[in-house]
Amino acid sequence: MTAKVEHQPRFEIDATIVYELGEKLISDEVQALVELVKNSYDADASYANVTIETEQSAGDNSLSFPQSKGYIIIEDDGSGMNWDEISKGWLTISSSPKREMKARGKTTKKGRTPLGDKGLGRLGSQRLGRSIEIWTAKEETNPEYYVGIDWGDFRGKVLSNVPVYFEEERKKKPRKGTKVALCDLRSPEKWKGKGRSDLVRKLSQLLFPFEELRPFDVFLSANGARIDLDNISKRVFDVADAKFSFSFDGEMLSVKGQYRLQFLLATAQGDYVKQQFRQLVGLDQGADYYAYLVEKKSESMPELVWEDESGWFVFFEEDYAFEDLGDVELIDALPLGALPFDEKLKGKPANPGPFHGVVYSFTRRGTDLTVVSDIFNLESEFSKYIERHSGIRVFRNGFGIRPFGLDGNDWLQLSSGWTSARSYYGLRPKNVMGYVALTAKDNSRLEEATDREGFVENAYSRNFYLLMRRAVGAITTANTKLRRGYNDYARSRAEQEVGITSRNVSEVFDRMRDTATASKSVEARITEARDDLESVREQVQILTQEVESTPLFHSEQERKFAPFLREIRDTLTEATYILKQLDSILPEAKQLGAIADVLEPDIEHLREELEMFSELAGLGITAEALSHEMSIIADSLAARTKGLLSKLRRRKSSDPQIVTYTEHIHTAVGRMRKQLSHLDPSLRYVREQRDKIAMRTFFEDIRDFYSDRFARNGLKIELEEPFEDFTILMNKGKLTQVVDNLLLNSEYWLREDLRKEQISKAIVFVRARAPMIEIYDTGRGIAPSVEHYLFQPFVTTKPKGRGLGLFIARQLLDSSGCLISLLPDRNQFGHRYVFRLDLTGAVADE
Repeated sequence: MTAKVEHQPRFEIDATIVYELGEKLISDEVQALVELVKNSYDADASYANVTIETEQSAGDNSLSFPQSKGYIIIEDDGSGMNWDEISKGWLTISSSPKREMKARGKTTKKGRTPLGDKGLGRLGSQRLGRSIEIWTAKEETNPEYYVGIDWGDFRGKVLSNVPVYFEEERKKKPRKGTKVALCDLRSPEKWKGKGRSDLVRKLSQLLFPFEELRPFDVFLSANGARIDLDNISKRVFDVADAKFSFSFDGEMLSVKGQYRLQFLLATAQGDYVKQQFRQLVGLDQGADYYAYLVEKKSESMPELVWEDESGWFVFFEEDYAFEDLGDVELIDALPLGALPFDEKLKGKPANPGPFHGVVYSFTRRGTDLTVVSDIFNLESEFSKYIERHSGIRVFRNGFGIRPFGLDGNDWLQLSSGWTSARSYYGLRPKNVMGYVALTAKDNSRLEEATDREGFVENAYSRNFYLLMRRAVGAITTANTKLRRGYNDYARSRAEQEVGITSRNVSEVFDRMRDTATASKSVEARITEARDDLESVREQVQILTQEVESTPLFHSEQERKFAPFLREIRDTLTEATYILKQLDSILPEAKQLGAIADVLEPDIEHLREELEMFSELAGLGITAEALSHEMSIIADSLAARTKGLLSKLRRRKSSDPQIVTYTEHIHTAVGRMRKQLSHLDPSLRYVREQRDKIAMRTFFEDIRDFYSDRFARNGLKIELEEPFEDFTILMNKGKLTQVVDNLLLNSEYWLREDLRKEQISKAIVFVRARAPMIEIYDTGRGIAPSVEHYLFQPFVTTKPKGRGLGLFIARQLLDSSGCLISLLPDRNQFGHRYVFRLDLTGAVADE
């Protein structure tokens, strides 16, 4: 029996879900702002002007909502919207005319392929303000439209009942373009103070920072102050020690690299190595070294060619056909919205489309900054600048894609290369600056995830990563050839000078023994020759004095030979002196044979151990390769099993044998991954865990930990305000050990000073001046007798102290790229007393 209904049933949707969708689609406020700026780009605007005010109201701009403090306005001179575009583009959820344009390969009047296609701009805007208002006009003769939405209206209503405020006004000369106002800011604190600095940094990262390639201008002001977004001046690249470029035209990947001579010193340590470098390649600008490279040409390495361009040493160029690369994934399913003729693409390589990029490598210490001296006064400024902009970022039409290269994201795993035995000479993530340039037109298959965090995982994105890893691999190989080649060249030059090689050490010991034997046999002859020389020298001396003192009693010929006699006398004197020096050297030379007898067995033992170590290293490499391959197999099994289960669920298949089998596969993959953890090559190293440590939280925990202990002795710890909080990336145990040492030292001396009544209050202060931490106390401070060598081992004024605490603290910090020092400031006792921890090397990118 059919029930009678008064109205036709239909689906409705709670408007709250739209609100929550916007919350989840956008990761943060900066990304939400960038999505709105992208809309200006898609509208063919030549600029986007962003104004942020956290204290003032929007004034006459807000027509429909109560005035409230805080607003963001984005204005552009783009094409604007008519009512049809507003209705279909802004007010119809999940409808996007841009998506259709991209699918059909259409572009704007300026030839731009739209970046947006998911409606993220309008939905994500609710993260910024509680209301959004739009004024837009297409042409000067068209009406101006106003649309207003209060995000608060999306709660407790079905979507069709959410009010939309709308007005149409015909003006004599309306402004072409669009203005978007976001009023009643949700998080005004994020747009001022430290938050504003963070905004500028993040916004600069997401807008193409390389001046000459930015697609259109973005102007920013906050609370009345104009803010310049970070630009990377191309002049900085003039001091790069290497430049690498890569391009993929859809068929061929081309990788090129240029090197300066200073690239050879990128990993050099010590003055001797640098002096050796100047002697070997500095005088002839590397010509002899290049001849050595040509002579030692290896087919497995890219060819390095002499560079004619001024300032450069050599270059290389390598090409790789996409179809020849291993592990290229094929198209096994057509994407949603694919056109019928795309059917022929099935089974073909998933081509991510043409792209290009550039990477610059820098030596942050020891670089000649003469050509950029007007930009950087100090080497430390240059180093911090490179680190701040370091990373290889990915941009689409000039807009950054998270998380690639941002906030320390090492998506190409550069760090895993140079921290392992695989490639010490690879690119270093903190020393490179570069980009990959994509376009919406050519790389539409590289779809950004809905939350704008990376690419959708599919065959196209995996092949993109494959191409990029190949480019990095080519660069690493060329780097290795150049640097290892230089090491071999330096060794060969040294071997030529001394006439030995590392492969004929036994000959060296034989020569040492021969030298000892010869020294013994020649010793008597040297003594005899020295005595004879001394006798002759004395006779010549007497004769010379006679001729010079009484010239009248000698013939003219005798007087004529007087200068020669003096020369002979001087020569004999020098020869006698040399023979005396030989006398002092001969005893040591005679011992060379005995030294050889002692050293040769040790060297042979070391050689045997080295061979054993090489065998173990070979096993490690085999384990690494096996681990890698098995990991790929495990991941593939897991992914395919997951896909099979999804298909079975869609088909509502419940075959118990298939279900049991897939569950077995899941279990087997889990066990396989567990076993792989034992083969992980990282286990060959003692790797420490690095933690993100917020300084205020860390020292508050330290204070709480010591509070009871200190209180029992009349001591306390205070954090000095204002405390400039910052975050570091460091092993927490190391930092705790360093701070413990300082606090326990303070505890000991404060108790002593209290006991001696030299002070009335005992307080340890912790002061934070990012990226510095300063720790001091109200005690008497450091004794002047040890203040200059306090960090040397075994230096202490404690009766029972070992004097190793501060020495170890310095080593621990040094291993993390940080420093500890005793400031020159003196307290009321005239003693130095402030310890500074310079944590610059461990500061985490936020």
